[in-house]
Amino acid sequence: MSNVTILGSGSDTPDGDVSAVRVRDDAGGIKLYNFIIAEYSDDGIRQDDVDDISDLDGDFVLANSFVFQIGVQPTRDDFDDPVTGDPRPLAYETDALFLNTIDAANTPAAAAGIGVNDFVPDAAIMSTFDPTTLGGAFSE
Repeated sequence: MSNVTILGSGSDTPDGDVSAVRVRDDAGGIKLYNFIIAEYSDDGIRQDDVDDISDLDGDFVLANSFVFQIGVQPTRDDFDDPVTGDPRPLAYETDALFLNTIDAANTPAAAAGIGVNDFVPDAAIMSTFDPTTLGGAFSE
């Protein structure tokens, strides 16, 4: 999937255990490009079985996306770090290869103007990602 905006009811809205995107066990082959995920009170992206996140050719890809204004965790898996007990960061959150901007609380400057009551970015969001690499159905 490409070019999707998912906006919740607000990062501080008491709406329970709500994630914008939830990828269940063994749901491989999911590729998400150019997503904006914002204003959820719990998780932006929650993914089970995260072993296959390695690069842009892996079974699960989130690339060239913005995840912000998330109440609890912008991304999470089902396991905590065995040493610290903290949620493990996912590869697409920490690896620059994926070209993501992930920040739980702050709206990244490049996505300013996207929020619960404002659906149009203040400026064009530019990217170095070339969608034509995904196949003939995509263009710049």
